[in-house]
Amino acid sequence: MLLEIAATIFSATCNFKSFADAATRLLEADAGMDRVALIGSLCLSRQRVFSGVSRVSAWEKHSPRRYEARSSRPAITPEFPAQAASAAADVEQRDEKYFPKVTDHRDVKVHSVIDAHLWDRAAWAGTAFGTLDLMAPPFLAFMFRDNEAATKIFERWRDRFGMIDKGEEIHIGIVRRFTVEHPAHYGMVVTSNHPTDPSAARISMLASRSLTMEPADDSNLTRFLGDFEKAGAYLFMPMLLTPGQPPVLMKEHSLLKRELHVKMAADIAPNDLENVFLKLRGLKM
Repeated sequence: MLLEIAATIFSATCNFKSFADAATRLLEADAGMDRVALIGSLCLSRQRVFSGVSRVSAWEKHSPRRYEARSSRPAITPEFPAQAASAAADVEQRDEKYFPKVTDHRDVKVHSVIDAHLWDRAAWAGTAFGTLDLMAPPFLAFMFRDNEAATKIFERWRDRFGMIDKGEEIHIGIVRRFTVEHPAHYGMVVTSNHPTDPSAARISMLASRSLTMEPADDSNLTRFLGDFEKAGAYLFMPMLLTPGQPPVLMKEHSLLKRELHVKMAADIAPNDLENVFLKLRGLKM
């Protein structure tokens, strides 16, 4: 009806060579329909045509209940069923291959300070300890064979955490005395720290890297641990290994850390992050 009225007014008030051509151009491009639709959205047009303004308040008598306006982004608060303490303990004692059934991707959260592709390229080959200055804390250096990948690993950590890992997001663990035949051997573990909010997901997965160190004696490690205990901190940095050349300490990419987790293999609990080193070598605790 409104289209007919619009066409009638258009033909009576406008001058054109061909009404059919003009009307076709307007209707084919939906321009005419857009103009007609304005009558239903602009109060001024409705008042002119229907001698009144339609308001939402006029319909309140038909709806006795009132509803508050909602935000355009819903707030989602996950709820997890409570579990009895005995059931939780039973789950902890089950084999590591057991995982509870997951029906919602929000139940799983991955925590990672490990870029797997970079670590594969970097080729982690060892660990070095030492001091840069008598007034500086000792350093712990991971020895890599690829300069570019090693640099990117530590650059990304510094971009993410700054020059000081204040939240101790990077978990560094040392496993000692895991073999009777070689008591000086030890294992290194690098992974993410435990999530601070365990209710954020039912299952948390941590990416990690570990390496076995096989020194002839543990004098370097023991000296470093003594220096670390006195200083209360250490510098964590990369070191470049190039065949036929002396190792190069990359001090410009160092991070300051205050936590180091040193444990005897016999003292490692099943849920300790250092247990990943034992599991991968068939020494599960």
